[in-house]
Amino acid sequence: MRTISFIRSALVVLLIAAHVQADADCVGENVDAVVVLDENEFVIRGKNKATYRKHRIVKINTEAGRKYGQVVIGENKYVKCTHISGKILDAEGNLIRKLSKSDVRKNPYFPEYILYQDTKYQAFELKASTFPYTVEYTYEQEYESLFFWPSWSPQADVPVLQSTYTVVGHDKIDYRTHAVGLIEPPVMEKASKRKWQLTHIKPRASERSMPPEDRIQMRLFFAPVAFEIGKSPGSFASWDAVAKWYGMLADGRYDLPQAAVEKVRTLVSEASSDRQKVEILYRYLQDHTRYVAIELGIGAWQPYSAEWVFKNKYGDCKDLSTFMVAMLKACGISAYPTLIGTRDRGMLIREFPSNQFNHCITFVPLQRDTLWLECTADLIAAGELPSADEGCDVLVVKENAGEIVRTPQSKSGDNCQISTIKGHLTASGKLTFSGQLSGTGNIATRLRHSLRDNKGEDRKRYLGGRLGRYLPVLDLATYEIDHLLQNFDQPLEVRVSGTSGKFGARSAKRLFVNPNILNRVRPGSVPRAKKRQFPVYYSYPYTYIDSLSVDIPEGYVLETAPKPVEITTPFGFFKTTSHFSDGALHSTRVFRLDKKQIPRSDYEAYVSFMKDIVQNDQAPYVFVAETKR
Repeated sequence: MRTISFIRSALVVLLIAAHVQADADCVGENVDAVVVLDENEFVIRGKNKATYRKHRIVKINTEAGRKYGQVVIGENKYVKCTHISGKILDAEGNLIRKLSKSDVRKNPYFPEYILYQDTKYQAFELKASTFPYTVEYTYEQEYESLFFWPSWSPQADVPVLQSTYTVVGHDKIDYRTHAVGLIEPPVMEKASKRKWQLTHIKPRASERSMPPEDRIQMRLFFAPVAFEIGKSPGSFASWDAVAKWYGMLADGRYDLPQAAVEKVRTLVSEASSDRQKVEILYRYLQDHTRYVAIELGIGAWQPYSAEWVFKNKYGDCKDLSTFMVAMLKACGISAYPTLIGTRDRGMLIREFPSNQFNHCITFVPLQRDTLWLECTADLIAAGELPSADEGCDVLVVKENAGEIVRTPQSKSGDNCQISTIKGHLTASGKLTFSGQLSGTGNIATRLRHSLRDNKGEDRKRYLGGRLGRYLPVLDLATYEIDHLLQNFDQPLEVRVSGTSGKFGARSAKRLFVNPNILNRVRPGSVPRAKKRQFPVYYSYPYTYIDSLSVDIPEGYVLETAPKPVEITTPFGFFKTTSHFSDGALHSTRVFRLDKKQIPRSDYEAYVSFMKDIVQNDQAPYVFVAETKR
């Protein structure tokens, strides 16, 4: 046995040496780790049975590379991990130690909003104290549904010298593939086996603020034409088929008890339009239910009934959407559950019907308007969507078919923050101020969550921190908030007063004042790269309008001021104005980002735009004390 183990270890070292020598261009210098070998095998044993095996060898060179020896293996009712093994080798290929059972942690995965679920994970870490070292591990998973067919991701954040994916028994079922960044056909094509292989794969490209979909640069997706979860058969043959499958899971679950029907009709009895009925019922949903999930087995995809939600007052996204559809149905308004992959996961691959969804919202096509309802959100108005749901291709589940449509994308004017601050500055640099901050759209939603989650002194500290980014030695004396937990169709308003001990910087007989109290573009926000591989991505477009009027100490006059700026681009707008009169400085700053995604073709203009804003934001107004005669 020792001889066999020695031979295997020697082979690993030879494999590493051979690949590193042959693939020096791929590996480069000073890399944190190198994936020497990545083998994936999916053995299909029947229409609902398969075994997945992963074998990986990684050479780890630095402290930052240790994470490539950390492995997490997910499980649920239909996917079970049945085997794990691993070992660590030193630079010469000598065995340091093997992975033991006690090294493997088994834990349930419980986010705070999930009450019960069967998703679990097993995790372990292989590491040594001396670099470089090599880790090798293998694990196997048993699948009881091909719905979860794992994709092939041959690329990593470090070089990969060889990666393979083999499907065994593919002749037993019909399935389809979709390639992203891959053009190579299978290297092996037999009656019962199909294999893909890539060598010397360069690391995944990464840029700050890149679109979520561009993080996937090389992947092969698999989807069976027919699948089954539990005893619920479905199909990925088309989006219509996917919609019919979800419709079957939700069939009979939109009926409300008579007490609920009467409650709904009473609530909307004085409504003057269908839109007003939707708004009333959506507010009722927000006030009387909460987002909590029970995801056991098929329950991760099949909603609980509207009656169940009415009785228990909670549910996950699909449960609450079912309840919302049922309430609207009870007052004669058509509405449909809608499957969505949130924007942080990238864009839907329209031409590849498959398991791409992680969320459910509600679609309400009124005669004169279309409303989208995020039924898990309790701090937004009916018809608004959080940024994660905006601009997404979604599957509307109708009675006998499905329809792919795109959710609306908010505009810069929808996500607006306006501040108006007045103050008095002393010769010592102390500012006494009062003012108002208002917000709409996604800006207001994020601020509402932060204010609601922080109460008492914590809320005061949060507001002080938000105001004090550019107000040194801030003391927030008072604050008042309107429309925090109600009237979400109205702007959130915050009124504040306080002092800043070092707002004006003194130097001999001069005072330096920067009026940009709430918003500035920091120098670190400007990209340094001369070229861009991907678009620049923001969560949503927005507008900031900030006005400041401050009384300057008597005896001081304006010596120098930043020049007024007005910049108009296809993706944004920036303008500043100011004047000094009657002993007071009046300044206004407008920054508008009109596009959430800036194309590569506009990258140079975008960098120039941001540099100009930084230069203006950093420039102070200089006041000098008049010389007495």
